[in-house]
Amino acid sequence: MAKSTNNLASVKTDWITNEHLKINNCASITYKSAPARTVRPNGRKDYSLFFITNGCCYIDIDSDSPKTVKKGNVIIYAPNIPQDYCFLPKDASTHVYIHFTGTDCESIFRKLNLPQSGVLNFAKNSEIENYLFKLCESFDNSDSRATVYCQGLLLAILSLLAPADSRKRDTNAQYSKAINNIIGQIRSKPSENYSIEKWAKECGFTRPYFIQVFKKTTGMAPHQYLTKTRIKYAKEMLLFTDMPISKIGSICGYTDYNYFSRIFKKTEGVSPVQYRKKK
Repeated sequence: MAKSTNNLASVKTDWITNEHLKINNCASITYKSAPARTVRPNGRKDYSLFFITNGCCYIDIDSDSPKTVKKGNVIIYAPNIPQDYCFLPKDASTHVYIHFTGTDCESIFRKLNLPQSGVLNFAKNSEIENYLFKLCESFDNSDSRATVYCQGLLLAILSLLAPADSRKRDTNAQYSKAINNIIGQIRSKPSENYSIEKWAKECGFTRPYFIQVFKKTTGMAPHQYLTKTRIKYAKEMLLFTDMPISKIGSICGYTDYNYFSRIFKKTEGVSPVQYRKKK
């Protein structure tokens, strides 16, 4: 195969930055006519990601073990890693590429347990393809909102490419942090007038999904947990203080004494007055 070197993209978009994450270029390309081979002996200064959406790509052409990367798989090159890849018209190949850089890139790859270079034998994933094409559509929009949106899409793509156990661990940590923040609010200020809608918005979840995640984390629904926490505080004050019961109810978020007494009895089997007699 005749060697032709295509460094046009490198001249125009091969940049590094002090920003946390920056996309230098991205596009979807289909090869229908002449073979297209790119050889970069010194690689690029940024990261390169290729997702083969149709056909295949041939890499490491001149090596002892050239590889065929088929549809649905991904090629990643870290900065300064030699690149040698080719697309042939007979394969009707299409791929989406992203060139990106930033001071957080190494940390992102490490947290996701992703190799910074290599081929990911990844099954065809419509969700990843959807994000890739959205990224290509939005990239040419130069406003700051589109820039942040594109960065978010790139992070989503990298997360979906991560090994399943890494994605699960990262997601669980994210959920745990969000729910623990809500639990902290409840414990520190049980008298607040909370709403599930507000909590869900704070966590970035829909209302049903927030309830699902909260229940999975704590073993009970949000309002059950709130009630349990309030009654726990009420029991402690009933036993260890001489504070009026109506005042205790108010401190625990129940301004209506009758409602507080009813909830307390439903939870503990006795009224607040009867519970206090245990002292």
